[in-house]
Parts: sequence; C-alpha cells; structure tokens
Amino acid sequence: MLSTKLRRPAHVASAQSPTRSSLAPRALLAGSLALLIAACTPASNGGGTGGKSTGSGGSAGNSGSGTGGKSGDGTGGKSGDGTGGKSGDGTGGKSGDGTGGKSGTGGSAGSGGGSAGASGTGGGSAGSGGGGGAAGSAGSGGGSAGNTGTAGSGGGSAGNGGGSAPTGWYKTGDWGVTDPDWHGCVWTGVDNTVTGSDTSIKPQDFQAVASGGPYHVTGTVFNDYNAVALLGFNLGETASGDANQCKYNAAAASKDGPPGVAPPSGKAGLAVNWSQGSSTLIRIQIQAQDGATNADHRWCFNVTDAGGPSYAPFNKFNTKCWGKEGDTANPLGTYYDGTTKISAVVFLIAGDKTAKKPFDFTVNGFAPGNSAADGPKGG
Repeated sequence: MLSTKLRRPAHVASAQSPTRSSLAPRALLAGSLALLIAACTPASNGGGTGGKSTGSGGSAGNSGSGTGGKSGDGTGGKSGDGTGGKSGDGTGGKSGDGTGGKSGTGGSAGSGGGSAGASGTGGGSAGSGGGGGAAGSAGSGGGSAGNTGTAGSGGGSAGNGGGSAPTGWYKTGDWGVTDPDWHGCVWTGVDNTVTGSDTSIKPQDFQAVASGGPYHVTGTVFNDYNAVALLGFNLGETASGDANQCKYNAAAASKDGPPGVAPPSGKAGLAVNWSQGSSTLIRIQIQAQDGATNADHRWCFNVTDAGGPSYAPFNKFNTKCWGKEGDTANPLGTYYDGTTKISAVVFLIAGDKTAKKPFDFTVNGFAPGNSAADGPKGG
C-alpha cells in the first residue's frame, strides 16, 4: 500500500522512501512508499483470501449382484447347475486419486447347455478426486453382470495457501529458494499526493510476466522530495482464486497489506540479485502489514552498489534511512527490531528537488542471507 506522506530533509541527497509531511522538508519516509505502493498494488494489495481446499473423494460404487442363470436342457446328458458369480467389490477412490473399478469376469457356462454369462462392465472411470466402484461379475451359466460403480467427484487443485495462483504472482521457489517459502503478488506504486507530479512506472503490474520474473521496470520520478516510484513483493499472501488478484488497482492505496511473516532465524539480512540500466540510487524497504499508514512500521536501507548482488542487513533498516547519525536537523529514526513481521519487500526510487529522475532497473530475485553471495540466481 502506498503512503501519501513522502518528505525528506532538504539537504539530503535524493531521498528514496516515502515520508510523512511532519518530517523535515527533505525527509522522505520509507512508508510513503508503502502507501504509494498500495496505490499501484493489486486489487487486494496482496491480501487475497485463501482459495477453497481440495474436493472430497468420491464414494465407493455399489457392487453388482450376479444372478445365477438356469442351465439349459442338454441333449443326452444332465444339465450342469450354473453357479451364480460373485459381485465385484466396489472400491471408493481417495480424494484426488480415484481409480476406476475393474470389469467383472464372465460366469462359466453350466455343463449340458447353459450359456456363459456375459462379463460385467468395468467400473466407471475415476472422477478427479474419487474412483469408481468395481463392476460385479456375471453369474456363471447365464447370470447378468453387476452394476458399475459411480465415480467420485473431483476436488479443486490448491495453489500457494489455497486456490490456484493468479497471473502476476511470484514465489521464492522459482529462484531456487524453498526456505523460507515467500510468495504473493508483485506490484508497483507511484506518489499520489504530490501536486503536478507526473511520476510514472511501467509496467503497472506483472500479469504478462511468468512467475519468478525477472521484474524489469522503467519510468521517471517527479522532481519533488515527496515523489516516489515503487516495485513491491508481498511475502505471505494467500491466493484467493481470483485471476485478477494481482492486477493493478490504484484504489488500494489506503489498505493494509497481507499478513506479515516472521524474519527467518539464522539470516541477518536480505541478499538481492538485481541490475540497472541507469545510475539512480535505489532504496530497499521492508514494511509490516500496516506499513502504508504507520510510519513506525516501515524501514528503509540505501543501496550504495551500482548493481547487484547486494546485501542489506536487517539491523541497518531505519524508519528514516535518509537521516544521519547525530544530526539533530536530519536525524535517523528507529532501527528495525528484527522481530516485527514483514508483509512486503519494496524496491523504490525517491524524488529529488533538482530534477526529474529517470530509472531503469531489474530485480531478478532476493532471499534471506548473511552476505551478498546468498542472493538467488533469479529468473
């Protein structure tokens, strides 16, 4: 979600995070990014509701009862007594793994003239999620075949956290990272409260990009300290089953993001695989579920590398990362405590009073780690 309050100290070089209007003139709060984010986030700003669970397995089909046929009159000998065939046992398919029943075996003809019973018809094909019951065997000597079992109804396939993942979705597993399993919508945002701003970012969403990316954005940030452009990744979002869950939706600007996830133990920061076709300073922001509107729950880190891989220690993320230690006019804020749950990781470009700032960068992947070398290979 996007913050509408983006400012930064007047004497600080290109700020890159949203800030509240109450901050120094050039202070740009990392949070404003958050609210801005929401402005360009998917319809639920990443907070989709989990899809339905898989369907229940089908019930076992009724076994057919073979009826023994009477033997015909043999010529010159006694007719044999036809023996009724046993019905096949219908087996219920398990949910998602139904197996069709086997066909019944035909009965043997009675000696002296009885015709062999016809073989039973095979069980119904298994439904998705449930198997058909097996057909009963025909009685020997002329018995009729048993009834075939009924296939169970199939269950729905599950995506991350529920329904199938929508387009515009990512998961760290696409980058070879399975622990932790982060996943959700990838979204963009721009400032929405700056008078005269023409900040732009393309694309606005990633419905046309395969899961895992790479995620390449270009655009221009307006010449104002409150202007910003953002590229965000939700971490613990649930797929709702809506194909447009990750579609751009400017109306989501003031909503909370999806529930946050606990920072992984044993990992001191974020390792990022990224590159850029410009020389614009990039900032990384982490934010809690209410980070779009709560400036105390969004923290930023200034990336000084010209390109990746880069490493951002969690204990260096600050609510006012544009500030300076010991500077009373432009002080730092509060450092991330290492325990607050994180809802999204955001990459942003902040505005500058001197001139509009074009940008062109790509995020290939990121993961918790202890150095830049822990960054995933990416999409």
